[in-house]
Amino acid sequence: MCGDGAYLACSTNISQLFALLRKVRIYIGGDTGVMHLAAAADTRVIAIFGPTDFKINGPYGKEHTIIREDVPCSPCKKRDCSDRQCLAPITVEKVFEAVNAVLKRSKTS
Repeated sequence: MCGDGAYLACSTNISQLFALLRKVRIYIGGDTGVMHLAAAADTRVIAIFGPTDFKINGPYGKEHTIIREDVPCSPCKKRDCSDRQCLAPITVEKVFEAVNAVLKRSKTS
């Protein structure tokens, strides 16, 4: 739908991205290098996992939140899975609930 792609933020190098991630309260994303960079920047992470193994690839630290579906085929590590039963049930509402829970915890700590 985006054609050649969508630019959601200006171009940054790793140092600039790290500095930016240190300033945000929560990072929401999938199993990517940026997720690990956010965790290293001491930013709370809400990580969405599907076919990859959250036990191996999850962000380090107890303050982070993993959102995933416990389905029999997960983790399958298949990027080209046509079923996507591990990702399809993860709704915007589930992510929003996780954000609210993180914000609530941060107010009490």
